[in-house]
Amino acid sequence: MKTYLRWWYNNIKNTAVAIVMALFLFSPCIGVYAAGADTLNGLNKNLGNVKSSAGFGSTSAVDIVAGIVQVVLGLLGVFFLVLLIWAGFIWMNAQGEESKVEEAKNRITQSIIGLLIVLASYAISYFVVSSIQKAVGAG
Repeated sequence: MKTYLRWWYNNIKNTAVAIVMALFLFSPCIGVYAAGADTLNGLNKNLGNVKSSAGFGSTSAVDIVAGIVQVVLGLLGVFFLVLLIWAGFIWMNAQGEESKVEEAKNRITQSIIGLLIVLASYAISYFVVSSIQKAVGAG
């Protein structure tokens, strides 16, 4: 019975910690939504003033989304490159064990396929974003 109570206590404790962390992380979002349209428009205007005084040009929503997509795809590319290097490390340290060599070959194949998918998605997203910018007249 004690182990069940300990398990229950740990689950409740972990759940409570997760809820508190989520509330802490999302509390600025709740405050912004509760602020109202006038406050948000004022904040947006002030941010635009800061941005222009810092020397940054006007960025549209398309530019912001394109930047986010580029960052995510760049991180995915780095991830697959690290997997590729790790698979090569496993292969070099296999010491003739056939199972490790096969595992390394499979990882290398999967990493190369992942890199190709990331490169293709980068090319597609670049094409889509540039087409949208041309259609809007921002590019």
